[in-house]
Amino acid sequence: MTIKKKSKKLESILTVRFTIILSSMIILLSTSIIAVVIFQFYQSARAQSSYVKEMLETTETADQAQWVETITTYASGNNSPYYIRVVLDSNEVIYSRAAKSIYNNFSDYQQFIFNQNLLWLSDQGPAYYQAFEKNGAQISILMELSDTYQVIRQIIWISLLMIIILIVMGIFVIRKFSRRLSAPLVKMSQDIIQIGHHAASDMYLEEQVGITEIASVSKAFNYQLGLQRNALKREQQFVSDASHELRTPLAAIRGHVNLIKRRGEKHPEVIPKSIRFIDSESKRMSELVEQLLSLEIKLQEMAECDLNLILSEVISEMAVVYSQPLIFKHQQTIYLNGVSAHFYQIFRNLIENACKYSKSNSEVKIQLVSQGNNISFSVEDQGIGIPDALKANIFDRFYRVDPARSSAVSGSGIGLSIVKRLVAYYGGQIEVKDSFTGGSIFTVHLPK
Repeated sequence: MTIKKKSKKLESILTVRFTIILSSMIILLSTSIIAVVIFQFYQSARAQSSYVKEMLETTETADQAQWVETITTYASGNNSPYYIRVVLDSNEVIYSRAAKSIYNNFSDYQQFIFNQNLLWLSDQGPAYYQAFEKNGAQISILMELSDTYQVIRQIIWISLLMIIILIVMGIFVIRKFSRRLSAPLVKMSQDIIQIGHHAASDMYLEEQVGITEIASVSKAFNYQLGLQRNALKREQQFVSDASHELRTPLAAIRGHVNLIKRRGEKHPEVIPKSIRFIDSESKRMSELVEQLLSLEIKLQEMAECDLNLILSEVISEMAVVYSQPLIFKHQQTIYLNGVSAHFYQIFRNLIENACKYSKSNSEVKIQLVSQGNNISFSVEDQGIGIPDALKANIFDRFYRVDPARSSAVSGSGIGLSIVKRLVAYYGGQIEVKDSFTGGSIFTVHLPK
């Protein structure tokens, strides 16, 4: 099915659904208005009938003549809507004007189920009826509502006409809106399918212009797609890095295992050497795996960390392993909200890197200061230095400035990459400059 046909189909579906919703809302609103009007008319009729009842109850009516006079007062005239019947205790019946014919056919009238006071007169339409007793006389009041009924009928017809007009106009507007909405939605759906079929490509949704909602959806989709692709690239890079770095020690271990198999029985002297090599390589692999996993920063609960205390622990550990004098300059106690293990890795990797590439008797200067809204940590060594052209690459995984000179230096080559990731995680920056002694100065800036 072509995009045009799909767009037409979606347009029809949207038009029908929105039309049903619009029609339901208009009908519900109109019905509510009519119901309120009818209720108000009913309340008015009950109030008028109750007024007549009250007047009849309070007026002096001791005999038939007084009843006739009273009924004539409240139900006289050709336009009077009241029809009154009085049955005296002597069984004499008194009717108001034109009331006798109505009451003679009273058994033919139908009562409304939901209200026993409302009757339906076959000729006049609805009427309000109530009966009561006064001094032994049975009094009935029937109030004709034909005028009210005509008004309600007119309101209903006008409402129906307005409903039809609004629905027709609504269909026109809805169809226009659906046509405008369906085309970009179908295109978006097609683009998503194409992106799914070409997952390895860098395709993104075309951000629609004109319809804010669709534009927001496409932007949100592209944002989530970018996050997913970045996560996938990180995983692919992680697998590539791990396989690349683990391939060499695994091959060496396998080589020594085969050597022991081939020559172990006849030449047992090769076994200790091979075992020492296997042990050394397995430890290096373990360290490498830990560092690779450190590149994937996981969300952890943060707390206020004493950076001076963490840095002092790292310096104490490094002083046992390396012979370089570690000169530590710091201010008062400095705290920063974060994960202590992250700060430990930053400090350890930078100090260890400085010691590895420095002479055994050269100083390594370490400084931790708080300035304004930033905390700065720097490590200055007197090592081999880093050419300006290569400074941008040293934070890449497994990068070595001089492989020939660095081959004798132990390590996986991802320490600086870990530092850069952790510093970026806290919204900081790391920079490297040349020192006056020919070495390098690594400086980390972390916001408070």
